[in-house]
Formats: sequence, C-alpha cells, structure tokens
Amino acid sequence: MIADQSQERREPQFGALSFRCPVNDRTVTTGIYTDELSLARMRTVGIRIQCPHCGEDHAIKVGDAFVSATIIDQHRPNLSVVSSSRAG
Repeated sequence: MIADQSQERREPQFGALSFRCPVNDRTVTTGIYTDELSLARMRTVGIRIQCPHCGEDHAIKVGDAFVSATIIDQHRPNLSVVSSSRAG
C-alpha cells in the first residue's frame, strides 16, 4: 500500500510568485518561490513590491498573485542526470 500512496503523490510545482502591474498590466515577478498549495494557505498575507516596470510600490495580497509556470520550467533541474551520476 505504501508504494501506491507514493505513486499518487505529485511533486509540488514550485515557481515564482508573480502578479500583474496595475499600471501597465505587465507581469511582475516577486522573487518569492512557492507552490500552488502554499499560495492557497497564505492568500491573506500582504506583500509590498517595488515594480520594475513602472517604479511604483504595489501592495498586494498573496492570493491575488499567481505562480509563474514558465519560471518553473526554466529553473527545474534535470533530476535524472543527478540520479544517474550518483548511481555510478
């Protein structure tokens, strides 16, 4: 049964917490890395970020942000290479 449970679990999809600039509608990456489950748990937490696009400080709630999937794919290590290099 333990093997079945581990197969059902999915790896958390970590990425950069991002939001849309209210001034010019461009994506702003906060530099905070999280996953969707953690994001849901912290949705009422407020953060303040200086926008690199318009220069203003934006106060947002974490729940109003999203996890950027493009960043996840760009920074995910190739674990099969790491595993095979350790095996030998």
